[in-house]
Amino acid sequence: MQNRWQFAVDVGGTFTDCIASSPDGIEYRYKLLSTGVVKGSACLKSGSSSFSDKRRCADPDDFWIGWSIRFLHEANSSATKHKVVQFDPETGTFQLDHPVDTVDGIYRYELHAELPAPVIAMRWVLKLPLAASLPPLDLRLGTTRGTNALLTRTGARTALITTRGFKDLLEIGNQSRPNIFELGITKHVKLACMTETVNERVSSTGFIT
Repeated sequence: MQNRWQFAVDVGGTFTDCIASSPDGIEYRYKLLSTGVVKGSACLKSGSSSFSDKRRCADPDDFWIGWSIRFLHEANSSATKHKVVQFDPETGTFQLDHPVDTVDGIYRYELHAELPAPVIAMRWVLKLPLAASLPPLDLRLGTTRGTNALLTRTGARTALITTRGFKDLLEIGNQSRPNIFELGITKHVKLACMTETVNERVSSTGFIT
């Protein structure tokens, strides 16, 4: 039996998936947006300092206390911001720090904690509010964000460092030619803006030469 929680988190371009195993071997799963923002919708009444969302009934006790919440009206982009001061998981009711100053209606809301998505996922599984600290745990973290940024060329300028003698490896590629007799071959744009090499070889025993 393991002596502490085990977490495996994959951060994707849109969603973050978390799988956890408790010290007793029980498995838990949680999925959220990779931005760390939790979204929903609710009916608000002007002058009220509370609202309910039944979809939040399964959330941990007091989990949302201290989170910032922003309301967006369906008809326009105007927003009103509040803090969550109390949360009742039995009814999915949020108590806000001050009354809602807006017209009655259905509003979209966004909950923010300024925490990375993996941390939020672990806190949700462990049922920890913001005021509580994470316990010692084991974490395996994977992400496709860097790969996505590289492939879509939306990240920083990138350099490739490889073993000497393999500088042209990506440019050479696999030599596949869909039109074997095509004379005007157009090569793919390089993902890395520059390539540097280092003197390094790894033997079959793992020794660096």
